[in-house]
Amino acid sequence: MWNSFTIIACCESLLNSVLDRVNATLAEFDRLDRHQRRRYFYDDYCLAMLIKGTCLRHKRDGDEALDCFHAVAAQ
Repeated sequence: MWNSFTIIACCESLLNSVLDRVNATLAEFDRLDRHQRRRYFYDDYCLAMLIKGTCLRHKRDGDEALDCFHAVAAQ
């Protein structure tokens, strides 16, 4: 799966599409309160943040990508 980011990064519209979808997913996670979270909420959250960080890294936004990676490590 991770090899696909090298391919997706060649086409900025694809990269932006993935990033938009991940941001929408993270926004959904933010709207959930503690009682609505599924059993694997933190796994899903960390995966979304990892994908977001990878997309941002390929967009050459290193500082924001690093923030995403730190958020994963903090969980």
